[in-house]
Amino acid sequence: IMENENSYLFVSGDVNTLLSDTTKSYSSSQGDYSLLKRVSNGTIEVKGNITTFNLPDSSNNTLILSGDKQQSVSKKYGNFNIKNLMIMNSSKALILNTDIYIDGTFYCPYIKIDSNGKNVHIRSNAELLNDQQYCTLKFIQNYQFKKPITLNTDIYIATGNIYVTIPEGIEVTVNGNLTAEYTNESTNPVSYLSYYPPKYGYLEIIGRLNVYGDYSSYHARQLIMENENSYLF
Repeated sequence: IMENENSYLFVSGDVNTLLSDTTKSYSSSQGDYSLLKRVSNGTIEVKGNITTFNLPDSSNNTLILSGDKQQSVSKKYGNFNIKNLMIMNSSKALILNTDIYIDGTFYCPYIKIDSNGKNVHIRSNAELLNDQQYCTLKFIQNYQFKKPITLNTDIYIATGNIYVTIPEGIEVTVNGNLTAEYTNESTNPVSYLSYYPPKYGYLEIIGRLNVYGDYSSYHARQLIMENENSYLF
């Protein structure tokens, strides 16, 4: 139990369980976190693997992955929710065995990620601190880019009428493929427009977007370019 704001834990081996409830507590492990029961606040630095990470959505926590060899992130049940994620692995290698959901800051410079079909899911309040490398991003809530950025990865805009907006004066470059997803929840093709409207991922360009890969969408309404300075390359 780490309840004091100045609590500090350093472990040279593995950590099997940890409870931390203050924003200023800090723990560091040179080995693996084999069972991390609950960390609602504070900072955790891990140099090994994480095999379980059970966090409530309302947590205000920071996870730092700073190993010098390949690390993996896994979770047995539910989603892997984290406020702030800093990937600082010096070997530039990370394996995702679970989807990760980010609500705060995301820092991932030049890391080769083996995603295993998993994604880093970006929520509305998330901030991308740097140009992303080799890390597939999926926007699952309405999102507006706040600064120019180059994303060296594939990008997905989730269904559920999600809008990703590039404001005026902002330039976003995607060195990968960009897909605005689509789903039709209808089981009755005749009546789906009335009772089961399809759901889209929307891309709204007011500034400029460069895609050096494929751009895919399934309906013309998914791409919105209403500003006279809108630009898509």
